[in-house]
Amino acid sequence: MSARGTGRSAGGSSAATSSRAQAAAGRWSGLLREAWRLEDVLLAAWVLAQPIIVRSQGRAVSGGFPVSGSDPLLGLAYLGATALAVVCLVTRPSGAEARAVRDPGEWILVGPLGAGLAFTCAIGTDLLFGAPGAGILIGFGAVVAGAFLPGILPPVPVVVRRALVVPFVLLTASTFNVFVAGLAGLFDVRSLFVGGLWTGLQALPVLVLVAMLFTGIYYLMLVVAPRELAEREGNALHWVVRYGLFLVAELLAATFLGVTA
Repeated sequence: MSARGTGRSAGGSSAATSSRAQAAAGRWSGLLREAWRLEDVLLAAWVLAQPIIVRSQGRAVSGGFPVSGSDPLLGLAYLGATALAVVCLVTRPSGAEARAVRDPGEWILVGPLGAGLAFTCAIGTDLLFGAPGAGILIGFGAVVAGAFLPGILPPVPVVVRRALVVPFVLLTASTFNVFVAGLAGLFDVRSLFVGGLWTGLQALPVLVLVAMLFTGIYYLMLVVAPRELAEREGNALHWVVRYGLFLVAELLAATFLGVTA
């Protein structure tokens, strides 16, 4: 009787453990489905694709596309992406009430987005005319006008507002990767293990923390801010999950695709 009872107890414990594991897996799976959107997958894919595209053009892999010199087509792309983001700023979702002022929570997002828009506009005018200062003035002027004139344009569906900020997010990702390329392989995980497995494992948390510091600032300013202004996309945990996907893509690009070569 005792042996049978012990067997039943062990079997019940195993079943309970399996049930808890399945429940945890189900919760994580549900969280990922709820948090990740098409824009998140597209951003991660773009980060990974950039060094491949650059290499296919016969250029040295340097983290993305150039953001200096003279390139009128790329300059127009930056200005166009900036303009689309400003359009999103001055529209409102279909069905939303017209407002004379913004909600307090939106003002927190307008500041970082304004800095990002001025930055991309400066890059655009620099590539077109060699005059980044003019772009900063234009960008800040557009942001100030958009900040104080919410909903001045006719309302548009939320999906359109989300689409309006996608080019801005992708182009700023290219710009950010040019910055990453200048860090001399700081994000390259493989370089940690040159001195051995244990040395690499000890240094890995430091690399991840440094990567989070650099990528986190970019992500808050140039991904979270425009997308939250386009549509409120869940809670803080959802954004942590989205940021995790972006961080993994950055580390993979730096480590295996030569983004910092």
